[in-house]
Formats: sequence, C-alpha cells, structure tokens
Amino acid sequence: MFDKPRILLAGGLLVAACVAALWFLPGSGPTLTGAVRLNNELLPKGSIALVPIDGTEGPGGGGGIREGKFEIRGGLRPGKYRVEIRSSSTIKRLVRNPTIPSELVEEEVSVIPEKYNSKSELIRNVGPGSNVLNFELKGVVASN
Repeated sequence: MFDKPRILLAGGLLVAACVAALWFLPGSGPTLTGAVRLNNELLPKGSIALVPIDGTEGPGGGGGIREGKFEIRGGLRPGKYRVEIRSSSTIKRLVRNPTIPSELVEEEVSVIPEKYNSKSELIRNVGPGSNVLNFELKGVVASN
C-alpha cells in the first residue's frame, strides 16, 4: 500500500527544502554593514570576504566595497570569521595579459597589504541580527 522508503525519501526532501528556503530568506541570518578605510581614506572599490574559523559553520560570505561601504546579507551564521579585504589599482606600466600573452595591458597591483587579505590577521565575531564592522587599514598604496 505505502512504500516506506519512498515516504522517508519524500519526507527527507521536504525537510531539506524547508531548511534551504529558510536559509536563503532575507533576514534569516546575520547581516553586516560597515566601512573600510585605507590610510584614513575610504577605500574607493574592492571586495570583502568572511571565512569561518574556530568551528563556525557555514560557507562564509562576502561582497563588494563601493566608496568605502559594504553590505553582506544572508549566507553567514553567528560565529568567528577571518576577514579578507582586497582592492587593486591600475598603474601605467604595460605587462603581458595573463590570458592573452600576445596582448599588453596596464598592470593591476594590490593596494591592500597581505596582512589584510591572503595572510589576514583580521578576526571578527558576527552575532545574530544586524552587525556593523568598520575597518581602519594601514599600508603603502601603489603609485600610478
């Protein structure tokens, strides 16, 4: 009459779908807003990523930085994160295009020191609800 494995499978899929729907609903996880300054100036453009550490669940999250401001909505869970901030600037030096070696392009250089991105020392706790994180970075900016 009833196929027990199929009922269990359907029930499991229903539960998984509900959890996924709740996970991606706006406001279902912590939200982050804030500002990033480099040498006391708002960072014109860049990106920010939060990487979960110390047992924090989740894939992490991130977003763009525009005129020093960022906003991350959804995808994060309360916990501890390593923060990676990146930005680059174009300098007036021609280099080979990495994807088309026969083409020359202006060089892009990072303006953010490694200690704030690939070797980030920035650690922040994210709580439930709305969080404000501001960053004051120091470093040498590449010259044009």
